Amino acid sequence: MIALAARSRAHRLVTQNVDGLHTRVGNPDVIELHGNIGRGRCIECGERHTRAAVQRMLEAANPARSRA
Repeated sequence: MIALAARSRAHRLVTQNVDGLHTRVGNPDVIELHGNIGRGRCIECGERHTRAAVQRMLEAANPARSRA
């Protein structure tokens, strides 16, 4: 894909992979059809957050209950 992009044969890569592999190997314009496992986007405002940040927000909003 990178070689095709360099020769102006392909301009965008659409992938179902959620692991970011295509971006990590240098493809410049990747559309991740099903998102990315390492980040999330707010469905209300569209802001992007890392997966770790989303986990912290969820834990803060839903504190663990005592199981005594």
